[in-house]
Amino acid sequence: MRRAQKLRFVLRHAPWIAEAWGRLLLARFRRRPFPPPASRGQPRPLDVLVRCFQIAAAHHLYRPTCLPRSIALQHFLKRHGHPAVLRIGVHKEEKGIRAHAWVEVDGRIVDDDPMNAKRYHPLRTRHDDRRN
Repeated sequence: MRRAQKLRFVLRHAPWIAEAWGRLLLARFRRRPFPPPASRGQPRPLDVLVRCFQIAAAHHLYRPTCLPRSIALQHFLKRHGHPAVLRIGVHKEEKGIRAHAWVEVDGRIVDDDPMNAKRYHPLRTRHDDRRN
């Protein structure tokens, strides 16, 4: 994305970027779950919301790790009408176990490299049990 295009995008979507920035800050310090999302009618475009979130994360006070970032992104997308699901996966290595978190919408990984997430075995969730 060229600089002028990025600037137009940021100016056009500034409220969503600010909301995503705030969600990232809350996710770092919050120990209780976020309140349930409010219904807002028609969902906003997923790709635009994810891009807003990425911009907010790139210009945040701290660099969030995958778990608080994914929690904040999940809540942000749900608030805007998308059925976002938080996934946590594990991967065994020689020196122990690694974990990673990411967000999926309708089975598609958003805001993460799908090849990176595929290295991890996802843990089952209540969401998985409801689908079966």
